[in-house]
Amino acid sequence: MNLLPKTTKEFSSEEYWSSFFKKREKAFEWYGNYLHLKVLLHKYVKHKDSLLVVGCGNSSLGYELYSNGIVDNVNIDISELVVKQMTRKFVNDKTNGLKFVKMDATNMNFDNESFSVVLDKGTLDAIVADGSETNLHKADAMFREIDRVLKTNGRYICVSLLQSHVLTKIMSWFKNYKTNYVLRIHRCFDAEHASRIELESSVIFPVFIIVCTKLQKNLSFPFELYLSNDVNVRSSTTSSVEDLTSQIHSLQEYAILEHRLKSKTLPHESEICIQLFNESNQNFPRYSLFVLDMLSKVCTIKYAIFIVPDGQEMQWLFGTPEGRRELAKMSRTQRLCVVHLNRNHSYVSLQAIQDELSSRVMDFAPKGMKHSQGKPVPFLSVGSDVGSRVIRHQGKSELSGEYVVEDVSLPNNETFRRLIFMSNQNIIQSEIKVIEAKGQQLLDYNYLSCRHHYALFAGIVLQSTIKSSEDLNILLIGLGGGCFPTFVQRNLLHQNSNLEVVEIDDEMVKVAKNFFGFREKKIERECININVHVDNGITFIQNKSKSESKCYDVVIFDVDSKDIEKGLSCPPEDFVEKKFLECVRNLLKIKGLFILNLVARNNLLKQKIKNDIKCLFSSVYSYEIPQEINEVLYCFTEPTDCVLFDKDKYESIENSIKNIIKYKKISDISECIAKMKII
Repeated sequence: MNLLPKTTKEFSSEEYWSSFFKKREKAFEWYGNYLHLKVLLHKYVKHKDSLLVVGCGNSSLGYELYSNGIVDNVNIDISELVVKQMTRKFVNDKTNGLKFVKMDATNMNFDNESFSVVLDKGTLDAIVADGSETNLHKADAMFREIDRVLKTNGRYICVSLLQSHVLTKIMSWFKNYKTNYVLRIHRCFDAEHASRIELESSVIFPVFIIVCTKLQKNLSFPFELYLSNDVNVRSSTTSSVEDLTSQIHSLQEYAILEHRLKSKTLPHESEICIQLFNESNQNFPRYSLFVLDMLSKVCTIKYAIFIVPDGQEMQWLFGTPEGRRELAKMSRTQRLCVVHLNRNHSYVSLQAIQDELSSRVMDFAPKGMKHSQGKPVPFLSVGSDVGSRVIRHQGKSELSGEYVVEDVSLPNNETFRRLIFMSNQNIIQSEIKVIEAKGQQLLDYNYLSCRHHYALFAGIVLQSTIKSSEDLNILLIGLGGGCFPTFVQRNLLHQNSNLEVVEIDDEMVKVAKNFFGFREKKIERECININVHVDNGITFIQNKSKSESKCYDVVIFDVDSKDIEKGLSCPPEDFVEKKFLECVRNLLKIKGLFILNLVARNNLLKQKIKNDIKCLFSSVYSYEIPQEINEVLYCFTEPTDCVLFDKDKYESIENSIKNIIKYKKISDISECIAKMKII
């Protein structure tokens, strides 16, 4: 039996509604019934009010309100049949004041200012169902009539699904055309819950109650949004129509997403990300959820939630799609919801997080799983510790945007200080280890979190070996948090060597000095000297190559690209243009070395860069960082045989470099040298 419109145009047809009510004797309650709406309705409809219900249909809402004290109560509908049915059903000697009248809401014959409340449950949605110009004009006509019959300080209460064209029409009329209205929007969870029970296989869209209060004068008030399930929670406000529309639209998208996850399996190698906010902090998401499905017969758990300890969300296993698929495989879970705990929030315990998420995560459970069905959904994590994150500093750079410096404590009792750019929160820009010594927190300057930094340092060590007792003049493009140049400063034993660092972002120089222990000049007698130039790396090298040549023993590029669309993450493409590389070569002394940290996902571009470098430099060696995309190129201006050591005997390499560096874990360096390959 066809009970719902086949097309949206039927939705506003008098013929359709008459046939609809003939087919169904039982009242079909659109958007919930009185029981689901009463808490919100009675905030705005009082016993003394004169009520007009427009487009009442066969809903008992008007009668229920009458039975609960709203006795000055008129209901109108376009269908003569439904008016007769409702009159026969509800109007008698005991219901004086309750009326059902056949009337078109776009052309009413009531006197001006006859009612203090006009109630519309789904009528506006029906009129503008297809968003056509004709029906939008009908909505204008209905609004004009509502405005005419509504008393000053009266309320137009509209129950709606607030599709985009419906919301736009309400905003344009009651905010732009008639500016003497205050608008409040409530979300009606009880109505949604009732629909979810009855229509288990359908999309359950959010139900909203819009309250437009008519004022005597034109006053400017922000929109008030009540989107919490608790009616006592204070509203959020916004004066922006775009912001309001975005918030409503996100709730509707969420409903579609929830339905999709309950009815379908996600394609292989795909995942869905959902951000959850709380009322007290709507600027930053409290949780980021990643939902993925594993299509494997070995999966024994239907659905599970994995809580990533605070601060560990950037680890490969938790912070990448590939890692999360591996996590699902390891946990043998068909559908896994990976939960990130976000900064700018505090978390008491894993149990408190479970309690907070327990109802929400069931929105993403597979088909057939219900909130109260069988065993509880398992919550997984790394140990029993929620983790710890302390924000040390938040700032904004003109070049890099907003950033944060934070200390993150891991379950193994290790603490790390990190620099994060908010534009790319899954990447750690710089990291240094924080250690305890005599009750104080100190920075471990001998710790390098990035494995390619050991390879860069290995190049400096190799050049020191080749140049024997000479002190080195080194140029580094890219400071970051200053961890790598500090490591070089403290671990290269050539006391009279000099390290120049070029950093384009002055804010990052301040961050490196204030939070990562970076220092210019000599900090100890045996340390090398550092000078920082705040400049564009390309401009600096171009100008330097014009004024001076053959001035550096080593030039290092360790700078990331902001534009990665071409598949080149490091360095920016301008840094590997052939003409610019000629400037780099001109700056190098005889037997000079250019070291490039190359991160390229575009294999054709990567090969082109290598070919250009091989044309300019006499000997080029490569070291590929294990399990990473990084490849470090060692480019010599003169023919150089790097097979200086017995590659099968690390001891010979370590004996050659142990008098060059202070760093005790020589194997970290010797491994890079031993595995260099000529290209």
